[in-house]
Amino acid sequence: MYKLYLKYILVLISIFLVACDITKTVDYDVPFSINKIVITGFIGPDQGAEAFISTSHQPLSLSDDSIYDARVSLFEDGVLVENLSRNNESIYVSDGFVPKPGKTYSIKAEINGFIAAESEPELIPSPVRLDSVRYLLNMDDEVLIRLYFKDPPLKNYYAVKIVRSFNDTILAKSDVVYRIFNPSAVFSDKLFSSQGYSYERKLSLAAGRVNNKPLYYNHIDVILFSITEAGYEFFKDVDEFDYTNGDMFTTAIQIRSNIINGYGIFAAYSADTVKLNIDL
Repeated sequence: MYKLYLKYILVLISIFLVACDITKTVDYDVPFSINKIVITGFIGPDQGAEAFISTSHQPLSLSDDSIYDARVSLFEDGVLVENLSRNNESIYVSDGFVPKPGKTYSIKAEINGFIAAESEPELIPSPVRLDSVRYLLNMDDEVLIRLYFKDPPLKNYYAVKIVRSFNDTILAKSDVVYRIFNPSAVFSDKLFSSQGYSYERKLSLAAGRVNNKPLYYNHIDVILFSITEAGYEFFKDVDEFDYTNGDMFTTAIQIRSNIINGYGIFAAYSADTVKLNIDL
């Protein structure tokens, strides 16, 4: 019996070794969609309009996707109001134009060799005011920020950004890595519609050391963004994509977009800010 098992094992090993020596190359053309314009933009009463313009590319491409010669137009209720200009950060921005709540805005980007891309109209939401913001210090150089606001009727979408500074100087790169807000900071009023709501976040106040002495943040800006549904869905998808990226056991995330003939987002928002001076 032992010899019979050994014979079977030797036969299987022989088949495996022969199979390893057999190679065959099959050519297969993978269909790729054409490259399109990508718009990542925002518009709000405080900062006007701004947009980063790039292009999509084929897999494994190492080309620079940033676009420095796009023609970017801003429309209010379908009427052209301004052509955006590029600043030194390669962001296309409006020059002094102040958008108005209750108006709809859209953006159009044109690049030679590409189909023009245009966003769907976005209505600037009315700001939701912060009723109060409180903070609580603990013994680990941390601060607990708790903010309160009243959710208005109908569906509403929010994001919270907290910026730390020392004597009005921002020291932490993480506080400004996102021009507007972190995608993980968006949420809806699904669980507290038309009710009061409290939101809290814990942050470190340690800002480093100067002359071998600890330095602590002494100023905090708490910003409550009211955003549109399109903006909420986009950033929610982006956050889920970032969280699951590289996990072969999760379903691929389809990031929703409001850009016609292109990709990305042009999101409208409004904001309310409370400034805190931290008494250390």
